[in-house]
Amino acid sequence: MSDYLLHRVGHGMGVMFHEAPWVEAGDETILEPGMITSSEPAIFVPGFAGYRIADTVLITAEGPDSMTHYPRKIDDVVIGSTS
Repeated sequence: MSDYLLHRVGHGMGVMFHEAPWVEAGDETILEPGMITSSEPAIFVPGFAGYRIADTVLITAEGPDSMTHYPRKIDDVVIGSTS
């Protein structure tokens, strides 16, 4: 399965849209209240399909707060079909 997970989970957002911290294995940055990151889990199956959902996340003292609101059910976000 990990062969299909070809993208980091997310990244920091600031002056430069794609910037540290990199939300992925190996980045040991501690996320602190006030930071904004993306959350972009994705799966790509060569020759078949790919799917990524992206959120903007505010880190708060209580935990992450997704600032992106849109449908989440698979039937609501599929664009086309290969059948």
